[in-house]
Amino acid sequence: MKLVPYTDNFGEKNDCTVRAASAALGITYHEAYVELARLGRKPNHGFRFHLVADKFNFTLIRHMIGKYTVGQFCAMRPNGKYVIRTFRHAFVIDRNLIYDYTKPKKNQRITHVWLVSGEIPTPHEIDIDF
Repeated sequence: MKLVPYTDNFGEKNDCTVRAASAALGITYHEAYVELARLGRKPNHGFRFHLVADKFNFTLIRHMIGKYTVGQFCAMRPNGKYVIRTFRHAFVIDRNLIYDYTKPKKNQRITHVWLVSGEIPTPHEIDIDF
């Protein structure tokens, strides 16, 4: 997996859900910021990504909740675009590229996975570095 640095934030803090929505939806940071504000996000505060996922009909992959780490998910070489939620953080994986402002820890437990587009990944025994 390769990290694609996502640094547009206009001085905002606690905005990983804005960045994730921007990358997942293919819209600008500002457009995502406005959309999440409409859903109730306050400036410089975190936000529950499930509200975004519900609005845009992302598919929650229930069988992956709490069972995999970021490294294990990446090792599946998922074919599609996913929003990954870990403890207090969200980012996007799209065709083996990680869209985030920081490189995620590969041993970090995934709490939620939403399919934006593509296929639901299946586990297998490959370990890769990213």
